[in-house]
Amino acid sequence: MGNFYGIPSEETLGKRSIDLSQHFTFEEYMKHIGSQSGASKAITDIPINLFPMPNVIERLNASFNRLATIPEPLSFHLPHLSHLDLSHNQIATLPDSFRFLLHLKTLNLSSNVLQRFPVVAICRLPQLEHLDVSSNRLLVYPDEMGHVTTLRRLNLSQNLLTRFSLSRRQATVTMEVVLAYYNRCHDNPPQSVCDEGSDATLSFFRKKYQEEKEKEEKEEEEENVVEFPRLRGSISEAIMQAKFSPSGQPTQRQLGRATLRGATSSLNPTEVADKVCGLIYGAALGDAFGLCTEFMTEDQCRFHYGGGRLSIENMVRDRHRLKWTPGDWTDDTDQLILLLDSLILWGGVVDEMDFAERLLQWATRGFPELGDTVGFGIGNTVGKCLNDKVFVKNPHDVAERVWMSCGNVNAANGAVMRTAILGLPNFDDVDEVTQNATRICKATHADPRCQASCVAVSVMIATMLKGDADTSTAEGVEGVLDAARRAARPLLTEDDHAKDFEYYMNCKDFLSVKCCESRKIGYTFKPLGAACVALRKRIDYKTAISDLIMLGGDADTNAAVVGAVLGCKCGYSRLPADWLASLLPKQKSWLNAKINCLLDLMGLP
Repeated sequence: MGNFYGIPSEETLGKRSIDLSQHFTFEEYMKHIGSQSGASKAITDIPINLFPMPNVIERLNASFNRLATIPEPLSFHLPHLSHLDLSHNQIATLPDSFRFLLHLKTLNLSSNVLQRFPVVAICRLPQLEHLDVSSNRLLVYPDEMGHVTTLRRLNLSQNLLTRFSLSRRQATVTMEVVLAYYNRCHDNPPQSVCDEGSDATLSFFRKKYQEEKEKEEKEEEEENVVEFPRLRGSISEAIMQAKFSPSGQPTQRQLGRATLRGATSSLNPTEVADKVCGLIYGAALGDAFGLCTEFMTEDQCRFHYGGGRLSIENMVRDRHRLKWTPGDWTDDTDQLILLLDSLILWGGVVDEMDFAERLLQWATRGFPELGDTVGFGIGNTVGKCLNDKVFVKNPHDVAERVWMSCGNVNAANGAVMRTAILGLPNFDDVDEVTQNATRICKATHADPRCQASCVAVSVMIATMLKGDADTSTAEGVEGVLDAARRAARPLLTEDDHAKDFEYYMNCKDFLSVKCCESRKIGYTFKPLGAACVALRKRIDYKTAISDLIMLGGDADTNAAVVGAVLGCKCGYSRLPADWLASLLPKQKSWLNAKINCLLDLMGLP
């Protein structure tokens, strides 16, 4: 990138993106924000000689530093700049010369110390589309911003605003997302409206302008009224076609038999191997991409990733996501891999005691071979189990006590995220799959709803591997779901649990899953319902996962489960190549070695 205090290298001259941000670990970030001395590795100014003229730099990321001011000549040195990230600094103002960034489309000033809105610097940017000034100290949002008709996405959340306004054109034509959570707005609009989200906020302004428009039209009509010279005495008169059928390829289905502890499939071994790899990588991809929007609202997803911006490269870096390197998966896939390791070691035998021991080791040190020091992302239920001294010796009893201590109402999703892989051992024996999924679920989650969701997902996988249902047809998909329903439903003895289960099993669109439902985003039936939707919609992996995680909530868990199910359905060969390339190379090589052992164990090509 060149020397900050010397002449930039020729490599810098041809680069279109410069990254000056500090890529902290979570621990480093906490030290950084707590430091009063500034003795971190963060920079305090932007050296202008880093950007010689001319250059073709389009993106500059200077986030997570200690910048207090921006050099006046910056805009003249970066004439082609279109994306600028200055978030997580100490910036109180911007130079007026900012208005000369004629190509700037995205500006991130979140988590700074702005008290006054830099009107001249921002209001005259001719191509600004995406503006984030959240988490500052702004008291006023200037009316002049109403003239910025190019603005599409605006985040004003967590300031001190008592009011703000959009222009009529912004509210009715150009604006896509407006976030204004946690301010102090009175009546224009009320804070209660802002806290409901973007749709409610935009609806407020649209209604306001519609009423004003109707009033203006009425006044105009009254002004233009011409009295008719009426003569009294007269009266006026008024007025999917399936790609393959189950019976279409009987010969192909007789070509080979895939095995794992005696399991057989009507698919040929190459197809089964493709589905096994698709299951594992489908889960990992869904998990890694789901992290982009985990715990966000739908509005926040649209703000940060709308307009096709959803990618690992554009992942928001905040306190939560700093725990992982972009391109890594989270604890959801880690726990699936723990089960994978156990299956490999025990030749396909499922052992909850072995899993419990592996889970405890992972929680305390992660995967050291990947550079981990601890297992990140452990849920509350799993954490309570792990803290019990006898967990490894008797995980089922410990999980039962934890569940009872919570009033027998805790049905979290911390088990369903890992159990898709339990559809592999003896996949042609539903009873065996059901028992395996139940035992591993109960190692940490005793609630019957958790068990039912784990069984349903595992049986979906097993049914597809068995090859008796053509999932390219609606009939075949319902056959897979019916098999899952028959296996899981007997575990639910309470009527309200059974009713809830049927609701999610019958979901036909992702909105019905209610990903951001208050106090229930981690409900175990939500990823199950999302998996049912994904199979029914019969759309490609990338579209399904993108649509799902753009709804927010516990997005990585929902997407990990859906990713495993869709990955098994379509096979590894149909997973998106560009997404696979986004995963960290070291993790992929490490996981590939394990999958190869599994395929060997199954006798697959």
